[in-house]
Amino acid sequence: LDCSLVCRGIATLAVRLDRETSNAQAVAEFLEQHPDVAHVYYPGLKSDPGYALAQQETTGASGLLSIKLADNIDPIKFVNSTKVFDFADSLGTVSSLVKLPWFKLPEEKRSTSGLTPQHVRIAIGLEDQQDLIDDLAQALTAAEK
Repeated sequence: LDCSLVCRGIATLAVRLDRETSNAQAVAEFLEQHPDVAHVYYPGLKSDPGYALAQQETTGASGLLSIKLADNIDPIKFVNSTKVFDFADSLGTVSSLVKLPWFKLPEEKRSTSGLTPQHVRIAIGLEDQQDLIDDLAQALTAAEK
């Protein structure tokens, strides 16, 4: 049974990765323009330092991005306000996820990593693109301090 699931997964991998990357690009572009987002870290954006390398080395910038929320946004309230995104640690699922990458780091590691409480990791899944954008928009509004 496990082998048949692996074979089925491999057969649809390209389609799933295309959808994930397309969704992530749209979400990154939306967040880059949003006033409550201070910075978007995503190599599919021309403003990202890794953009040129991503264009040379890959056919897509992946489904993983990070953001730094503006200071007027409560990051815990933001992740708890999402409805489409699950608040979880994982990658490679068909569901979209949000995580606070700094949350479990000791303070000394947090300060040397450059992570602040305003950083959020977002793993994009296969949901409808507009549903993802709408969910992030409403979560940003709900998380305003």
